[in-house]
Amino acid sequence: MRDRMKFGVALLFLFGASAVLGQDAERFSHFADRGIFEDDISNQSANALVAEGIASEDAAIVELTIHALGTYAAYLPESAPPGVPRGAGVGPFGPLPWRAFQEVEGLKGFLMAHWRRQHADSGYNSHAATNAAFEQALPSVTAPQAESCTPDAAMPDGASEPHDLAQEIKNAHVELATALGFEDPEAAGPTEIGHAFMRRIPAWLAIPKLLCAIWPKDAEVLDFVWELHATDRSPDNGPWTIGLLNTGRFTSAEADAFRLAELARPRDDHLVALAAAKGLALSRRPEALAPLIAAGIRHAPARDEVVLAVAGYRDEELAPHAAKLRKLVRRGPRGVNRNLPPALLARIDEEAAAFERLQSIVDDSP
Repeated sequence: MRDRMKFGVALLFLFGASAVLGQDAERFSHFADRGIFEDDISNQSANALVAEGIASEDAAIVELTIHALGTYAAYLPESAPPGVPRGAGVGPFGPLPWRAFQEVEGLKGFLMAHWRRQHADSGYNSHAATNAAFEQALPSVTAPQAESCTPDAAMPDGASEPHDLAQEIKNAHVELATALGFEDPEAAGPTEIGHAFMRRIPAWLAIPKLLCAIWPKDAEVLDFVWELHATDRSPDNGPWTIGLLNTGRFTSAEADAFRLAELARPRDDHLVALAAAKGLALSRRPEALAPLIAAGIRHAPARDEVVLAVAGYRDEELAPHAAKLRKLVRRGPRGVNRNLPPALLARIDEEAAAFERLQSIVDDSP
């Protein structure tokens, strides 16, 4: 009953609002869904819209504005060198247009203040807030339903058969589109589904990553990351902090010491090893080399990322570790499908070159 009353009040407000407000909502909704990715919307126009959005007294407009920024930041590649605008990636509708949101006056401070208010309201627990948001976004998708879709669930006596992965992915997309209320779930594409889902997640949760993505190497943002790590009460927020440090391409001594400390923690988590290796590759400090090699040997799923990081060290730094490197590069030759997307092929070729370089260090050692 209470929900119906709230809905009725919302309808009265909407029908009593001015046409201008409706047009504003439509403008910002389009901007969040597609406009931020469209070349025909100039940087000047995009910045003006963001400035208007964060100054709005309408909470829905503010939410849409932050959603737009968060969605754009999610597509920014993390591989560009420091100081190079990271707009050369691929967006959901083609090449990602370069944006200059860092030029919007007051935007960084607004986002930090908005996060602090929402973070406090959440009880300083972003993990719990995220979980609650996901459960609320998709109340009809439950764990038992997901388990019933697994290949082994329908097979008697624990038997299993080869399954059609493409069909499973399609079925998952249809189920998600249905839960999100699409009129024709079968026709909904992955990008549409992803955007619709993210619109149900409170926008403030994307603020830390978008700050790091739009203002990489920024000292104020780095201080903000440390503030989050110190104040957030989520269990084991170290991996989240490493991800933010990597997105912001932070290479301070404190940042690398944190990555090494997380790498040394006694837990079997290859994702932490992978993220730490990616971050430590930004500066390649001498003291990180031995821990990186050890992590690559211990965490096989993170080995390729570790090899990329280690291969960037000089020969004279690598030579004393030849015995350990022999364990790190031990793997059989892998066939490569050259019909893969160019970005994926480039990554595979980069990994192969790194393995070859380390192998040459091993072969040259006594």
